[in-house]
Amino acid sequence: MLSMMSVCNAFGQHKISGKLTTEAGAPVAAVVSLFAADTLASATLADAKGLFEFRELRSGNYLLTVAAADMQPVADSIALDANREVRYVLYPVSEIALGEVSVVADRSNVVQQTAGGAIFHLSASAKKATDAFAALNGIPSLVVDPTNRTVRMNSGAAPLILVNGVRTGNGLNGVDPADIESVEVIEVPSARYVSDGVTAVVNVRVARKQYAYRSLNAYSRHSVPVNFGVSGFNAETGDARRLTYLTGQHFYFTGDESRYLSSQQNDGYAKNSDMAGFYNSNSYYACLGGDFVFSAADYLSYSITYINNPSGTEREGKGELTSGDVRSAFDIATNSEADYYVNTYNAYHRHGFENKSLLETTFRLNFNGNGTSGETRETYDNRPQYHYAFDYDNYRTSSSLDLNYGFKWLGQSSNAGSATRFRKDRIHHISQPVFHYRELDEYLYVDASGQLNAHFSYMASVGADLIFNRSGDTDNSYYSPAASAAITYRANPYSTMRLSYLKSNESPDIGYMNPYNTSSDSLYVSVGNPSLRPVRRQRFTGMYTLNRSGIYLSPQISYLTVSGYIVPTGSNDGRVYTQTYMNDTRFGELDGALTLRYNSRHGSIGGSAGYRRTYFSNVDKGSFYTNVNFNAACRKVSVNGYVMYQRYRYTPLSTTKNYTPETEITFSWALTGIVTLQAGMRYFLGGIKSESTRDDRGYRTTGTQDMLDRRFLTTAGLSINLQNRIQKQHRTEKRLYQNESGIQLR
Repeated sequence: MLSMMSVCNAFGQHKISGKLTTEAGAPVAAVVSLFAADTLASATLADAKGLFEFRELRSGNYLLTVAAADMQPVADSIALDANREVRYVLYPVSEIALGEVSVVADRSNVVQQTAGGAIFHLSASAKKATDAFAALNGIPSLVVDPTNRTVRMNSGAAPLILVNGVRTGNGLNGVDPADIESVEVIEVPSARYVSDGVTAVVNVRVARKQYAYRSLNAYSRHSVPVNFGVSGFNAETGDARRLTYLTGQHFYFTGDESRYLSSQQNDGYAKNSDMAGFYNSNSYYACLGGDFVFSAADYLSYSITYINNPSGTEREGKGELTSGDVRSAFDIATNSEADYYVNTYNAYHRHGFENKSLLETTFRLNFNGNGTSGETRETYDNRPQYHYAFDYDNYRTSSSLDLNYGFKWLGQSSNAGSATRFRKDRIHHISQPVFHYRELDEYLYVDASGQLNAHFSYMASVGADLIFNRSGDTDNSYYSPAASAAITYRANPYSTMRLSYLKSNESPDIGYMNPYNTSSDSLYVSVGNPSLRPVRRQRFTGMYTLNRSGIYLSPQISYLTVSGYIVPTGSNDGRVYTQTYMNDTRFGELDGALTLRYNSRHGSIGGSAGYRRTYFSNVDKGSFYTNVNFNAACRKVSVNGYVMYQRYRYTPLSTTKNYTPETEITFSWALTGIVTLQAGMRYFLGGIKSESTRDDRGYRTTGTQDMLDRRFLTTAGLSINLQNRIQKQHRTEKRLYQNESGIQLR
C-alpha cells in the first residue's frame, strides 16, 4: 500500500523551479505568483541569485506571474504534468505611449524547448506588427513572406498551421499579433499529424478572451504602378459564450510581364523559341465562422470557407525548327485560362470529462472544381501548321471525420485517435474519356510525451494508414506505417540537444495520376500514371540549441531517405518526347544548417544558412541555401524584411537554377492608434529569373523565365485596427478554417 501511495504521489505532485535575470545575466529579486483557475495558489520571493521554487503542485494548468520594481512584468501559462524548470529574462520599463505608461512584457529571449520542437515568444515590437505574418517574421525556425502571406520552414517545407491547436487554412489573417501568447514550432510532429505528409507543425497560441468585444482589422497594399496588390479584412463580435467572425481577402497580379526562352533538342531536330507574355491572376478568400460555449465541458466551433482563383496567361513570339538541313521559322502564340474554387464546411466539438481527459471531433465536407482551357498555335511558312486546344473540367468532393481522445497515463500526456477520409475526383477533357479516382483512407494513431526527469523529455508515437483507391480501372490497396520519436536533453537553462526520427506517408497528387495528355507542346507529351503508390519518407535529425543573452544559435544535421519517390520519366521516339511519372525507389538528401538569431530591445535579425546534398540513382549534387529576416521598431516607426535564396534545385532528370533571391523590405508608421501607413520594396536585389534544364534519353530542353515586372517593385498601403472592448468573464476561443487545396492539374 505504501508503495502504491508513493507511486501516486510521484506522478501527482510536481514542482516548478526557475531563475530570473536581466538581459545581461544579472539575477533579479522579484515576487513570483502562481495562479490556478484564476485563484492564487502560491507566492514566493526570488532570492538574491534570482532563484525560486514551488513544490507539491498537482498536475494541471497554471499562470505564473513575475513582478519586480522598475521591470516589465511577466505572465506565463504552464501546463504542468511533470517537474518544470523555467528561466525568464526581465527588461526595464521604458515604453511610453500617448502620455501614459504602456508596459509590454518582452519575452522574445525566452525559448522553451519541448521534446519535438520549441516554444517562442514575440518581442514587444512584433506584437505591434500590422498582421500576424509580419509578427512571425522574427521566429528563428520560420521563413515568412508577409506580402504573399505564406509561412515556410527553413528547409523550405510548408508546415501545417494551427491556431490554438486547430487546423487552419488562411486562419492567421484573423489573428491580432497583440493577442499571440506563443508560437510553438514542432519540427518532429507526432503521428497524429503525419498521415497527410506533414513534416512540421506551427501552433500559434492566441490569448484567451476575457472580455466581450467587437473588432475590425483591415489592410490594403499595392505596387506602384498598380499591377500587384492584396487587400483584406477581419471582423469579429463576441461575448462570454459565443463568437462570430467574417474574414475576406483579395490578392491580384495584373499584366505581370515575363520573357520566355526555350530550347528543345532530340534526335534529328532542334527547336528554339523566344516569347513574351503576361500573367493575370485574382484570388478571393472568404470565411464565415464562430463558436459557442455550451458549458465548462462542451465547446463547438464552425466555419464556412470559399476560395476562388481565376487566372490567365498569354504569350506570343517567334521561333525556329531545324530538322536535318531544313530550317523553318514560325510564329507562336499560346493562351490559357484557369478558374478553380474551393467550398469547405467545418465543425469541431470538444467534450471534457471529469478526469481531465477530452474527446475532440472534427468533421469536414468539401466541394471544389477546376476549369482549365487554352490553345497553342505554331504558324510555319514551309510546314504544316500546328494547333492544339485543350479544355478540362475537373471536380472533387471529399469528407473527413477525425476523432482524438486526449488523456493522462502514468502522469504522461497521451493521445489516441483515428482519421477517416473519403475522396472522389473527376477529370474530363473535351476530347478524351473521363478519368475517375476514388480513395478511402483509414488512419489510426497513438502517442505519448512528457518529462523523464529534470533534464530529459521525450515524444513517441506510431500510426497506421490503410488506403483503398480506384484509379481509372486500376484498384489498389496499401498499408503504410507511420511513426515519430524524439528525445531532448536539457543540459542547463541555456542549451539543449535533440535526436529525432520521423516516418511519414504521402499519397500521389491527382495531377500525377491522370493518364491523359496535359501538354500543348507539339514535340512534348505529358501523361500521368494511375498506378502510382504512396511515398514513404524517413528523416533522422540531430540538433543542438543555445539560447542566451539574446542570441539563439542552433546547428543541425539531418538525413532524409525516401521510398517510392515520384519522379518524371520519359520515352523518346526520335521526334516526340513523352513524359510520365514513376515511383523511383532510391532517393536521399543530406542537409546541414545553422540557424541564428540576435534579439535586442528594438528588434531582431536572424536567419539560417545550409548545404543540401541530393542523391538520386543518377544524381549526386549539392547546393547552398540561405534566408535572412530582420525587424526593428523605434517609437511609431518599424521595419521588417527578408532575403531567401537557393541557387540550385535538383530532380533525377532536371536542374533548376535561380539567378536572384526573393527579397522584400517594408517600413510601417503608426500614424494614429488606429491607422498604420506602409511603404516598401519587393525584389530590391534584382528581378526574379530562373533557368531549368532537362536531359533524358536523348531529349534535352532548356527553359529560361525572366519576370520583367518583378524587380525593384515599390509598394504602398495602410492598415486599420478598430476595437471596442467590454470587460467580462474569460472564455477559450478556437477557430476552424479550411485545409483543402483543391483539385488542379500538373
